[in-house]
Amino acid sequence: MKKVLVAAFTVGALLSTSAFAAEAGKSEVIVEAKSILGDLSMNQKIVISAADVAAGKDKTFELAEFCTYTNDKDGKVTVDVSNNEKKFAVVGTKGEGELPYTLVINKTAVNYGKNELVVDANDLPSGCKTKEAVAMTFKGDDIRNAKAGTYNASLNLSVA
Repeated sequence: MKKVLVAAFTVGALLSTSAFAAEAGKSEVIVEAKSILGDLSMNQKIVISAADVAAGKDKTFELAEFCTYTNDKDGKVTVDVSNNEKKFAVVGTKGEGELPYTLVINKTAVNYGKNELVVDANDLPSGCKTKEAVAMTFKGDDIRNAKAGTYNASLNLSVA
């Protein structure tokens, strides 16, 4: 009789240990927000004509568009904006000098450095449904003081 009780106690102890291990092994799944910038396509050269200089009016260039892939349900993405000039200015290709500009992404002004944007949340498997538009605007006073010519623009966009 004692042997039967010992065997039953051992099986009961094993079952309770495995139930405890199963409870202790449960974990919470946390999904981190991930974002990717892709499909960047440049649209224009920056050309300031003699007529632009004479008119001295604001001028906007639709410069590029890109696709943002994110798993953030609210579509929030932190984008780091930088360029080779270390400031928002284009440089003349033949010594025309620098011309400052403001930069907008989807009609939202952005600063040099980190910016939080709200975008349509494309997911990678289904591809790019909506694209973000990048535009540069030059103020009329700056254009009036500029030299006519072609200007190089560099732009680096990355997920911060």
